[in-house]
Formats: sequence, structure tokens, C-alpha cells
Amino acid sequence: MLEEEQLNLDDNPDVYNVLNNSLLDHKIDLMANNDDDLKVSLDDVFISENIIEIENVDYTIEGEDILSDINIYIPQQSCVVILGISGSGKSTLLRLMSGLSNPTRGTVKVMGKDLGKMFHRERLKFINQNIAYVFQEGGLINNLTVYENLVIPLKYHGHKSDKVIKSLVDPILDRFSIGNIKNKYPGKLSYGQKKFVGLARAFLLNPKILFLDEPSSNIDMETTALFLDMIRKYIILGGTVISVTSDMIFANYVASILGILNEGKIIEYGTPSRIKTSENQNTKKVIKNIHKEADLADELLKLMSKGS
Repeated sequence: MLEEEQLNLDDNPDVYNVLNNSLLDHKIDLMANNDDDLKVSLDDVFISENIIEIENVDYTIEGEDILSDINIYIPQQSCVVILGISGSGKSTLLRLMSGLSNPTRGTVKVMGKDLGKMFHRERLKFINQNIAYVFQEGGLINNLTVYENLVIPLKYHGHKSDKVIKSLVDPILDRFSIGNIKNKYPGKLSYGQKKFVGLARAFLLNPKILFLDEPSSNIDMETTALFLDMIRKYIILGGTVISVTSDMIFANYVASILGILNEGKIIEYGTPSRIKTSENQNTKKVIKNIHKEADLADELLKLMSKGS
């Protein structure tokens, strides 16, 4: 990446306005759009200092090492995707990076703050002000409607007025095209709809860092494309994304940095081009096994669709 070609959105107001308006007013499919101004590569977006630093982190449960000697540095306004097969420790790593779990050893720094040295209440406040986490199934509360699920974080942050809450939620309903399901309960939603509502709720408070746990698993390609579109725009407008997945399509489309997790250890960490051309045999094995898992999942879905 040449420094002369780096894009600082502050110096390119026209590009910034196009992207910002598309984010707020309507969805634009960046993958199919022919407007050159909208084809902004994430590699060209200006990246500054590290927003997250994970150093010498171990995580042990009942004497079993789940994660060992994890060292990760995440630049601001980047998208870091950790790839690994099922059971490799991806979700555990994501919880540690987001402050939802504590490491057995090592330090987790977010925006320069060591989460392990914070008092519980201070840490919760810091996380709620700066971080959003989208769980595998959306993390919705089953006995609340979609609208009520969206309102929860706003009320937690002190928004009492129904008028104010409505003024914040309605644009999100429009942006994500979920107004038609706002009165439905999670049990009546598809897997993809639950994830989309979870992402919408995460965006409500405009977090600085967005954590995604298997964001594209078990959802169709159309929903995946919409999901990717929203995430990409969020990054271009200044957000930082950390995701764990076994979806190579998702990783290839949105990642600016890839990490390979194998048996609880990061065995490789770098740009997508570096990972794709890696001669590391363990990295090649992990990627091969990820493809095998994807093929098995596709076969299972076909069998299930035939039986229904």
C-alpha cells in the first residue's frame, strides 16, 4: 500500500458525503455498484494507532489451555478477522478482546486502557460507551419484540423519553429495512433476521469498536451481502471491526488483517495477501479444513431442505 494512495476521508469530502448519505438514507450494494467514488478499498483508508493490544494472553479452564500466548495488535479503523475451524477457541478469544471475559494471564488494552486493572463498574461503563458485541444468534431477548430489543441499550444509557427513543430507533429500522418486523418476537424471526436486528442494535449507540461472532453463519447470500455492506461502510466512516469466523467469503471481502487460530494459538497474523500466499503448512491446513467444514455445512443444508 503506497502512502500517496492512502485515503484520508477528511481530505475527500465528496467521497465522505456519498458514503455517509448512503449509510443514512438507503442501502447501496458496494459489490455491484459501478460508481468509482463508491469503490473505496479498505486498504486505502487511513489507519492510525492501535485501538486494541492483546499481549501474552492465556485462557485456561480447569487446567485445560483454551488459548495460549496470544499477541494481537489491532489498528484503529481496521477490520481484523480471525479464522479458525470449529472448536479452535475463536469465540473465547473474541470475548477476551471485548472485555466480556478475563484472561488467566496477560493484558488486554482497549483504547489505551488495561481492562484488567479497572474496577468492575468502571469497566462495564467503559465497555458500554465504546464497544458493541453481536452474538452468533443476535443475542435478542425472546419475550421482547424487535422494537423493544432495540430500545434496551438506549434506556440503559439514560434515554427516558419515548419521543427521543423513537427518533433514534426509527432511522435504524429504515436503514436496516426491518420496520416490517419491529413488532415480531425473536421466535418468529429467521436466523438471518435475528443477526440483522443484533447488528442494528449494535449500531444504535455508534460504538467505536464492533465485535462480531460468526456474523455470516447460517444466513443466505442476500442477507450476508447486506451484512457486509453495512460493516464495510461502518469501517469507512471510522469504526473498527473485530470478527471471528470460519467463512472465507466474509473474510476475503471485508478483512484488512487476517489472523489464523489453530489449537488455541495464533499461528499467523497479517494482510490477506500475505496469508493467502503463506507457505506455513499449519496455515494451509487450517484453511483447507475451513473449506471442508463449509462443504459439509452446505451438504447438510441441502439434506434439510429436501426433507422439509
